[in-house]
Amino acid sequence: RITRRTFEFIVRVAGPEMAKKDTRLRQSIPVHKRVAVALWRLATGDTYRSTGLQFGIGRCTAMLIKQDFCNAIAKRAKEFIKFPETEQEVLQSIRLFTNKSPFPQVVGAIDGCHIALKTVPVDERIDYFNRKQDYSVVIQGVADASFRFLDISAGYPGSIHDARILRLSNLHREIEQGNWLNGPTKQISGSEIRPLLVGDSAYSLSVWLMKPFKQTRTLSERQLRFNRA
Repeated sequence: RITRRTFEFIVRVAGPEMAKKDTRLRQSIPVHKRVAVALWRLATGDTYRSTGLQFGIGRCTAMLIKQDFCNAIAKRAKEFIKFPETEQEVLQSIRLFTNKSPFPQVVGAIDGCHIALKTVPVDERIDYFNRKQDYSVVIQGVADASFRFLDISAGYPGSIHDARILRLSNLHREIEQGNWLNGPTKQISGSEIRPLLVGDSAYSLSVWLMKPFKQTRTLSERQLRFNRA
């Protein structure tokens, strides 16, 4: 469910790309209805036939509307999904995390998610077969403390490990080239700590990515506190 205000905002964002002109043969479907069709399909996962029946349109029309909507949103994606680059943006992200966790200097949390595939080309089955014994593609996301995406990288075969996906991503290149997470630093216990991402144990430890200690029975209380934070 979304509020009317949010719905109207989405219409303003996607509407210019989705609007169609009336013809002598028929009137076009209004933009508000087109956006509603696309949101319904994406939110519920209903078939295009069921979505069409819900809104009194044909199956193919529902499919084309959803695709138009996705294309419209993709064109504007960088206006909304953007990594903090300026010092002010970085500090704002750090403040948001500080309100939720004592862990310092955190800008975002990174993780991967498997998106199941219904069909896979026979000659590519091994690549897309994942550790969960299923076929998938992987999406890597970085989110801030408000659950807002800062960076997304998608389309990797399910067999690829999260750490390798990070190394292949534009996120890794931007950070390694010094464009992202390069400051401001903070002195903690005598060390200059730069802005960080936090991730799970699948990732490699680095000066800009912090991970928990491996969970064993020998962890000290200090290490357990670190993991909790």
